[in-house]
Order: sequence, then structure tokens, then C-alpha cells
Amino acid sequence: MSVKIITTAERYKKSTEVLDYDFDYTEFLGADNIASSDITSTPSGLTLGTKSNTTKVQKQWISGGTIGVIYSVKCAMTSTGGRVKTLEVLLTIIA
Repeated sequence: MSVKIITTAERYKKSTEVLDYDFDYTEFLGADNIASSDITSTPSGLTLGTKSNTTKVQKQWISGGTIGVIYSVKCAMTSTGGRVKTLEVLLTIIA
């Protein structure tokens, strides 16, 4: 099951879990499409695995993390029409 991100979202994840997160640009893009994206996390400690996208949604697999730490994962997207938009998920790592 993917976690859909449409603006800044707060989520919880166990350090042992490997989960996929969907950064959904459907409403923002309209008829436009994703051309490229860059996904980053701070502080260090999360593992950003495979990423893939459809024309409207960027998927990122995430694992790891340190219990008690809140990570910011940002997806900066540029569309074929030149639009630029960043979505963020705040991941709190729990036991």
C-alpha cells in the first residue's frame, strides 16, 4: 500500500519497514506531466531506494531511520511545461 502525499504530510514508520510513498502532483499538474524529480531526505539516516513515476505521481521506496528521529523527505518536481513544485513528508521513526 502506497502512502499518498499531496502537500506536507506527517507519517510514522518503523525503522525495520520498507515502504513506498507516492508524491501525487495530479491536481497541481492538470494536463501537464512530470519531466524530472529530485528526492532528498534530511537529516541523514534514511535509505532512499528505487524511485519511479507515472505522468503525475512520483513513487519513492524508503527504509531505515533511527528511532525517535523526524526526517524530512522532499520531492522537487519539474513538469514538461516548466512548472516547479516541492512536496514533503515528515517521517517520524518509531519502535
